[in-house]
Amino acid sequence: MKKISLIILTTLFYFNTNAQKIELKKDKILIDNKEVFSYKKSNRNTEFSIFKLNTNEELIFVVEFENETIGYRQDDYYKINFVGLKLKIESTNIQSSWKNLIKWFYENNLFDLDGNLNKEKIEYFIDK
Repeated sequence: MKKISLIILTTLFYFNTNAQKIELKKDKILIDNKEVFSYKKSNRNTEFSIFKLNTNEELIFVVEFENETIGYRQDDYYKINFVGLKLKIESTNIQSSWKNLIKWFYENNLFDLDGNLNKEKIEYFIDK
């Protein structure tokens, strides 16, 4: 019983220490309370652009395609364009919020906390 309790506590501690706090606040993307990017969403909330902090330099453009089946997400997909790098990907695996998408990018080391994209990691991400 003690071993099980220790395993559970260790697991909870691990997940708690590795969790990033992602916030979308006042057109800024904050990770662990640090401003990393600026962003804009479309009126219909189907397009999302990530910009270098406080500039108009677009780094990532994401479009969600709902296939005209609002509420039925199994046929939705996303197109992600890493604009300056001329790299693109389409995925049906996202089906999440914009905040979770940014967290997914960060967990895959596609960018650092200074807002720099990592081309090698993005190419690997696309290949996966």
